[in-house]
Amino acid sequence: MATQLKLIRQEIDQLSADPTAKVGLRLGFLSLGLGLLLLAITWHRLPPEIPLLYSRPYGEDQLISHFLIWLLPAIGVLIEIVAVRSASSLIDKDGLLAHILVWSATLINLMILTTIIKTLLLIT
Repeated sequence: MATQLKLIRQEIDQLSADPTAKVGLRLGFLSLGLGLLLLAITWHRLPPEIPLLYSRPYGEDQLISHFLIWLLPAIGVLIEIVAVRSASSLIDKDGLLAHILVWSATLINLMILTTIIKTLLLIT
């Protein structure tokens, strides 16, 4: 596990050499950190069930256990790791594709942060 984390850190350092990817990485990790921090701060005030499944009909069908809101940042971390691993292997061959991967992960993490903020504002 420690060797995998070292490898990911080396890949992040490799991507950080490119200025465009560096900004995308910073924004992505910042949005992940803010989402986790917001959840940690407001965790004690969350009700047992929270609305998150907005595509379902109005009412109880939209509710999930408050523990499942932690899936949002977990998915964000997974997406960021996959993007970093893929982009670091492509940065020398195809810089544009590497930038697209990094910025796509950043946008997804910003959308996850927005979802967390909107949900917390709705229920607290």
